[in-house]
Amino acid sequence: MMNSKESEQMSLLLSTYLERRYTGTEEIVNIKRRAVVLGEQLMSSDFHWHIFTGSYGEGCSQKGSDIDRMFVDKDIAVIYPDRCIPRHLAHKTILYIREADCRPGYVHLEICQLKRSLHTTFTNSLVRIGKSVFVSSDIFREEWVSYYSTKVGLKYESNGPSIACTGLCGTSMDNVYCLRCNSWPKEANEWITRTRLYGWPHQTLINKIVNSGCHLVPVGDKCSEDTFLQWRISLVTAERSLVHSFSHIQVKVYTAAEIFLKTNKGNIERNNWG
Repeated sequence: MMNSKESEQMSLLLSTYLERRYTGTEEIVNIKRRAVVLGEQLMSSDFHWHIFTGSYGEGCSQKGSDIDRMFVDKDIAVIYPDRCIPRHLAHKTILYIREADCRPGYVHLEICQLKRSLHTTFTNSLVRIGKSVFVSSDIFREEWVSYYSTKVGLKYESNGPSIACTGLCGTSMDNVYCLRCNSWPKEANEWITRTRLYGWPHQTLINKIVNSGCHLVPVGDKCSEDTFLQWRISLVTAERSLVHSFSHIQVKVYTAAEIFLKTNKGNIERNNWG
């Protein structure tokens, strides 16, 4: 068993190793994050906001890491039905959030109003049930798989909410086409006011995250028998904001935890599930 001095030396060696092998210096991490934000601004179009997620979007990516991206439709907005349509969203297609008969964190999306011409991947996903029209997450996702496979010429396939392919350079890319809700999900209201013993995240960051709302991604509850209309609430941009608030030491600890999970995932699953 190491004494306190040996433990301190080992911690210093591990910190240095993580910085040289994985994270880079604090300056390099900040440069990566600024480059990500600039890349998002340059790649966003008239139709979609472009958001990098995962380790790349967090500024913690390593060589060979997957590139995870979200494409958020600018012409569609999601709101709760107990709220009036804001004036700045009146020109958009509006979807209402409806409860889904499954675990919390999943919803149905019902058409409230349709505006301007929309991409066929969306219009082909509309399903009439009784007097209402809903958007099928399953159809929406598979429509994008078909569209990209035809347009790009690479083999795309569904992977959770994403459409995934391996690029010509061997890099795995996961693209998620999703919809934005300007409201914070009601299921997560407890997070706003929960007791925080160490003052993190600070109130300014909490307000920023809550005011940014959430996203709806096209995948249903895997424990549900019928996922056809279910959309999952995603807080991935909130997670990214939290990681961006980390100190450099916290970034190293976070990276070490990710490495441990990645290298031991198989053993953990076998021990838990037999």
